[in-house]
Amino acid sequence: MGGPGSGTAKIGGISLQQERFALAYMQLENATEAARICGAKASNNNSLRGTGHYMLHTPAVQAYIKHFTHKRLFKQKITVTRVLKEMNRIAFGNAADLMDEDGKCIPPHKWDKEFAATVQAIQVFECDENGVPVKFQVRYWDKPKVLEKIGTHLGMFEQAAEVPATPEDDPKAREWTVKIIAPKQYEALPAPEKGD
Repeated sequence: MGGPGSGTAKIGGISLQQERFALAYMQLENATEAARICGAKASNNNSLRGTGHYMLHTPAVQAYIKHFTHKRLFKQKITVTRVLKEMNRIAFGNAADLMDEDGKCIPPHKWDKEFAATVQAIQVFECDENGVPVKFQVRYWDKPKVLEKIGTHLGMFEQAAEVPATPEDDPKAREWTVKIIAPKQYEALPAPEKGD
């Protein structure tokens, strides 16, 4: 006897019930409700929750959801390159671009796209007679957090974590010196003799 969805006709490696579940889950992002919609049998809500969890983690359902999620993102032109470009704008944007050459704030409608991407929110306190903000507060996106995400994507922190501490950084490391031979290969050399 199989799990949820067993005994129904298969379409491309996924049962009809699993397909209905996957489609419902992609819309609702709720496994319990998706299980209810696809007609999964359950005696109560807890049982239905368990069934939904089981169905969501079935390899065929995971593959189906992943395939159509990628397809939907591609259709909406949401690509890795585009996401990284937006993160790059936030990470390397310059807050000084808010000011003109005279040190006055540039009104929001005159910001270029590069600078505007660094701004999370604007709170306007005062506008001129034309409705242009003249007194406002700007809140930027969390630059360190975005830099950390980019660094993680590039694998920077994994490499940094593997580099042994230098004698200056760690008192326990003062007894030896590190010589880098090749990436991820290190050779411990004896500390120089006193008087050298």
